[in-house]
Amino acid sequence: MALTRTNHSGEKPLIKNPAIIVVNFLLVGIVVLFLSFSYGYFAFKNEKWLDFRLPRVFWISAMLVVAISVVMRNMIKYYDADKHIKLRRNILVALVLAIGFVICQFIGWQNMQQQGMLIDTTTGASYVYLLTGLHAIHILVGIIFLSVATYRIFHNTRNQVNALIYFSDPLHRSRIKMMATYWHTIDALWIYLFLAFLYNHT
Repeated sequence: MALTRTNHSGEKPLIKNPAIIVVNFLLVGIVVLFLSFSYGYFAFKNEKWLDFRLPRVFWISAMLVVAISVVMRNMIKYYDADKHIKLRRNILVALVLAIGFVICQFIGWQNMQQQGMLIDTTTGASYVYLLTGLHAIHILVGIIFLSVATYRIFHNTRNQVNALIYFSDPLHRSRIKMMATYWHTIDALWIYLFLAFLYNHT
């Protein structure tokens, strides 16, 4: 059952969280980092890059990150509607999807090794390992954020009184928003990398 509150989503938040600015700067830095490495990936392209095929499991990874972004978008919607049960369910789904993504990356690396593509075999393979490994690290950071957020949501919505306070505090919404922004950025970077890999290793 949805709980009502005076601070509706259509209004401006009563508190502006300065952490939002810091997170946005960090995300810009992350994007610049990936663009820099991907520039090297394209700049040093050579004929040896077609010696291996992109692991098919990376297709599953792409679908998982799209699903995560959808779930994160729904979380903000459910928070604004005070639907704590759906909020709980969605963050658990996001956590499972994120863990599934990391598992898919390990399977993909094993598939490349089975093709004889080790990290020092070719320049192309080296960049694929580098970029996917770097991205997996950011996914793991995102899993930590999700784990902390999961604890906070379950802790603060354990009864109707706590839930009413939780949904009335704009600070909590800003935290969910920051986490969603982080995941949208990381997810978009994987789609970018996946398309680049798909173009060069098919």
